[in-house]
Amino acid sequence: MTSSQLREILKSAPLVASAQASPGSVMASPETLDRLARASVDEGCRALRLEGTESIRRAKAWFSGPVLGLVKRAYPDSEVYITPTLAEVEALLAAGVEVIAADATPRPRPNAERLEDLIAAAHRGGALVMADIDSEESARFALKAGADILSTTLSGYTSRKTSGNGPDLALIREIRRFFSGPLLAEGRYQEPWQAKAALGVGADGVVIGGALNDPNKQTRRFLSALLPRAERVGAVDLGGTWLRFGVFDSDLRPVEGSHRRQPLPATRAERLDWIEQQARSAGVDRLGISSGGTLDPHDQGHVWEAKDFIPDHRGTRFVWPGLEAVALNDGLANAWGLSHTPVAAGRRVVGLALGTGVGAGLVSEGRLHMGPRG
Repeated sequence: MTSSQLREILKSAPLVASAQASPGSVMASPETLDRLARASVDEGCRALRLEGTESIRRAKAWFSGPVLGLVKRAYPDSEVYITPTLAEVEALLAAGVEVIAADATPRPRPNAERLEDLIAAAHRGGALVMADIDSEESARFALKAGADILSTTLSGYTSRKTSGNGPDLALIREIRRFFSGPLLAEGRYQEPWQAKAALGVGADGVVIGGALNDPNKQTRRFLSALLPRAERVGAVDLGGTWLRFGVFDSDLRPVEGSHRRQPLPATRAERLDWIEQQARSAGVDRLGISSGGTLDPHDQGHVWEAKDFIPDHRGTRFVWPGLEAVALNDGLANAWGLSHTPVAAGRRVVGLALGTGVGAGLVSEGRLHMGPRG
């Protein structure tokens, strides 16, 4: 198979079904995974991503399309475990895969082996190589080593980049600036619109595993969304006039008698001390903070932009020992709170906060929409 032929297949059916199981899962049997792969092919998938030579051999007995094969094996001297050495490459070639998927990050491989040697061996055996990468650096490293295909498989799963709530569409955009060959999107694709967006920013196809074929991951996903995360949470409203505190239970109901307020203290230190005192006395260890200004949600609620009606507010960080705090701009926090009321749950919600200043926020599909810095 050539890269051009793979692209033609993806053009007609861009979804690549990955039939793999979570470690230790009852689904982790070749027979079960084979049935899952068949179900995806029956619905129109024309390419599969499969792990393990036994699963691959089973699929090759009935499937004529390309198999993107890999072997996961842990070695004590390396973090690389997706097709880490020549031994796994040789096993995959013997199983008859058209494409070998391998970790292509610059991290040291087991036995000090080199990615370029694995790729050369795959090419000699007649297979293409798909580089599972985590960053632009990895993409360039893989291409220099001779990889034919790139996939964003490892984005968010190594120390190079932390995972977000969704797939890494930005990495696809970055790669398309210097790579015109086959590019697959993979990692945390849960919804059809996300997969469609990946094609829109330049991917040739989308590899989806957990959302299609892993009940363990899907069960964890739904349970994490449905179970309460804490018994009680402290709530703080920091505006231009008042500083207020209250406690909410796990059903998002205010705890009777917990509301406190006072006129806004003049200094940052007084405001932070008052919030900490309320949280300690209420016995909560988690805080949700609604505050004037623009807050960076990825930097401990750092207030990087603020009006002067809250004195010395710019530069504030909501950090206290033993307290987990999430801080948002008051307009965003207002919209998020509204979206959890019975009348608004499940709806597209725009909230307006009218106080000393004016704020707004948008919640759609259960997600608060904001820019990267809040």
